[in-house]
Amino acid sequence: MFASAPTAGGQYHLVSEFAPPHLQKFLSYYSGELAFLPSPLSLTPTDFIPGWLSALAWLTGAASSLFLPGDIIPAVAALANPSYHPEPWHSYLVILGVTALSYIINVYLVNYLPLLEGFIAAYMIIVFFSVVITLLVLSPKNSAEVAFQSFEPIVGGTNGIMAVLASQVLLFFSLLGSDTLIILGSSVAFQAIMSLGILALAFTYEMSILCLIWRRLYGAPLPPCAWSLERSGLSINIAASVYGLYLMFFSVLPLEYPVTAVNFNWSPVMFIAVMGFAAVYYALVARKVYQGPVVVCQPMYT
Repeated sequence: MFASAPTAGGQYHLVSEFAPPHLQKFLSYYSGELAFLPSPLSLTPTDFIPGWLSALAWLTGAASSLFLPGDIIPAVAALANPSYHPEPWHSYLVILGVTALSYIINVYLVNYLPLLEGFIAAYMIIVFFSVVITLLVLSPKNSAEVAFQSFEPIVGGTNGIMAVLASQVLLFFSLLGSDTLIILGSSVAFQAIMSLGILALAFTYEMSILCLIWRRLYGAPLPPCAWSLERSGLSINIAASVYGLYLMFFSVLPLEYPVTAVNFNWSPVMFIAVMGFAAVYYALVARKVYQGPVVVCQPMYT
């Protein structure tokens, strides 16, 4: 898609580019990040229209990144000191501390961000190899049969096959920058926030891919590009769409059975609520001012 329509706008721009013309405005509004009307030098507050799904994924991603240290730091402290018993309010204080630290760095130390990012990158590489080498040398080894044929579900009431299928969603979340998912089951709130982020982001990718499939089958020819998948492109698009549906399905399932109000995955409820509000806002306000990036950008290049 980016070979045909290179853009930094992300999904809302791709949806606008490849969607049926009569739907591009509405679909890009739902899927996008932050779009503006044709006069960028004279914008007013009503000109900025949030692309709900990507914005929702960004917000939940930021929130989940705060939940991780809130669980991990007390857990490490308990590991180092067996007499320490973490309480929920301890995690809350850690979250507040990490939030305050993030605010200070992004507001007052922004000029040092490149240096800090370089330090963190080097630190992660060193830690990665330290942990992997230590585990390879000191950890007990299992046979290939145990590694690839033995399934031991880690959540109550879930068989091995379902556990494997559901765990693929965690792999998708890890691609978003979180590599510490061992604590997933320790926080119902974290599960809901993470699931909501995956659902929203996967939905934007699904919309982009489906619009591209429609364009290949029924729309105008794709824009010229320097690199193409040729005939295999459509098959790959369809496979990606199926995988996106799979991600969305498993992202809304609870982790434990039987389901109660405590372990219920509330992400689909929040997702529907946000989308409902977005639909009302679009009907009352956004449809009158939002045009979509294709309408905005095409006059600049013609």
